[in-house]
Amino acid sequence: MPANTIASDEVVSKVLRDYQDAEIRTSEIARRYGISPATITLWARKAGLQMRTRGRKLQDTPTERQRAIIRTATTVSINEAVRQFGVHKQHVSRLVRRWRGWSTNDKPPFERGDIVLRLGERVTVLRAFPEYGVVLKHDKSVSRNWAWSKKGVMSKKVGENALFSASATTAAA
Repeated sequence: MPANTIASDEVVSKVLRDYQDAEIRTSEIARRYGISPATITLWARKAGLQMRTRGRKLQDTPTERQRAIIRTATTVSINEAVRQFGVHKQHVSRLVRRWRGWSTNDKPPFERGDIVLRLGERVTVLRAFPEYGVVLKHDKSVSRNWAWSKKGVMSKKVGENALFSASATTAAA
């Protein structure tokens, strides 16, 4: 539409209908109808429509690449994720922290009271999460953020500690 040309009501209504469709960017609507994005915003404001927010939309789930990085960092190691994907350690740590609640498997591999063996170290699970847990080492120290997998070796259940098992807790109650 040439500059200083008055738009017909039909064009304005089409533009505003497209503006209400959040999937179409304002710049795309402007290009389609030959007007500026500022004009669209002005028309929308005058029509009483809710204004769009600036910037890109927030991500609600990690991308496939981010999932792969997180999976490698939480099941193998952060250093392996850095090597494999060619990114900085800070980037991997930030992804793991940003998507901490996200997991492909929401069920932890172990339960409270399980005795777990990883690389020759035996521990008792106190609290389990999908990628890590809070464990009691046999020297009576507690380790938080104990990863189920280390150096590519996954932990194995080798027994159950009756003092901490879920069945012993419910029987005592």
